[in-house]
Amino acid sequence: MKILFDQDTINMMNMFGIIAKVQPKDCIIEKERVIFLVNPGEIKTALGEKNKNLKNLEKRVNKKVRIIIFNPDLIQFVANLLFPLKDFDIQQEGKNIIISAEDRALKGKIYGPGRENLKFILDTVKRYFDVDEVVVK
Repeated sequence: MKILFDQDTINMMNMFGIIAKVQPKDCIIEKERVIFLVNPGEIKTALGEKNKNLKNLEKRVNKKVRIIIFNPDLIQFVANLLFPLKDFDIQQEGKNIIISAEDRALKGKIYGPGRENLKFILDTVKRYFDVDEVVVK
């Protein structure tokens, strides 16, 4: 799948590259946050010592910034999107991703307010993988 970036996204990615000294794989600009995807092995450099780069980026863009590790393995990528949450199981059934969690509070965090976390996971995963749906059980 080919991802096309608008000028704002390209500018944001260039700023990230200059500050973090890592070229991001992707950038998703939302109303209240900016999410950067970096390749495995680049997260420490991207964050900087004591999260200095992350804090600098947040100050520059005046939004919350999240840096996520991209992984070519679908299951691991979904786990990275859910980080720092734990105690769940992820499976792929055909073109569907099934996230199993026993704890109701954890399920609530996976869904997010108005199911926006679940929508973010699905939209982000669809940028790289052929997936139809993400389900929480």
